[in-house]
Amino acid sequence: MARVAITTVGALLVGWLVLSWHPAWLEQRSAADQASDLAAQLMSPYCPGMTLATCPSPGAAELRREIAARLGAGEREGAIVDSLASRFGESLRGSPPPAGAGLALWVVPGLVGAAMLFYFVRVSRAQVEPPAVVRIGDEDRRLAAQLEEELHQLG
Repeated sequence: MARVAITTVGALLVGWLVLSWHPAWLEQRSAADQASDLAAQLMSPYCPGMTLATCPSPGAAELRREIAARLGAGEREGAIVDSLASRFGESLRGSPPPAGAGLALWVVPGLVGAAMLFYFVRVSRAQVEPPAVVRIGDEDRRLAAQLEEELHQLG
């Protein structure tokens, strides 16, 4: 009975978390919202170091309108990004594509993270040796009594 209750509570919690994140498949976004999100992800070819959404140049404004029109016409985001990257260069993407040499920039951090996780799990599971049992011999008892007597005389 308790197992059923725990499973039910867990399922409800997972469902609540999924619904609270508002994944894209639960709602239809307008072309303007999609264009705004895409402009925030792409680097501006007109303002170095700025995204297309934050670049104040007239060329960037025209490019944002073009993206909105293409999305409104039903073109996929990936196709738009690919065509813009061919026109303005791969730096428009803001991150290297996960292919060729750029693939290493995507894979290596994951491998390093996995190796660190493996190392820390292994270290945390390492058996700690219990301290050795200390046996007090006759000499130790004599020294302890002498120390106790000297401390008594001092104070």
